[in-house]
Amino acid sequence: MTGTQLELVPARRAPQAGPALAARLLALLAERQGWLTRKELAGYGFTPRLCRLARQHSKGRVIAGQRGFRASQPAGRTHVYGLTRQSSRSSTSRFRHRPSLHR
Repeated sequence: MTGTQLELVPARRAPQAGPALAARLLALLAERQGWLTRKELAGYGFTPRLCRLARQHSKGRVIAGQRGFRASQPAGRTHVYGLTRQSSRSSTSRFRHRPSLHR
């Protein structure tokens, strides 16, 4: 019994769709100015997998959370200063109210 061996041909890679999806998702998020759920994005043709791919290729410009997806806003000087003040207050208050271990 002689069989014919199949010739293996390397598969062609599809063009990477991630950057184009990220641009499309960012355009939708900029238009809405808020959170978009996966259910709402499904109306625009985004499957959960495409949502993850677009977020991955957005270079940090898309935030994913429990409420869905949102375009990240650049932090201004006052916003960063407020966050650092808030975090320093919370860390010092944690140690200030701690009961002494050497009583």
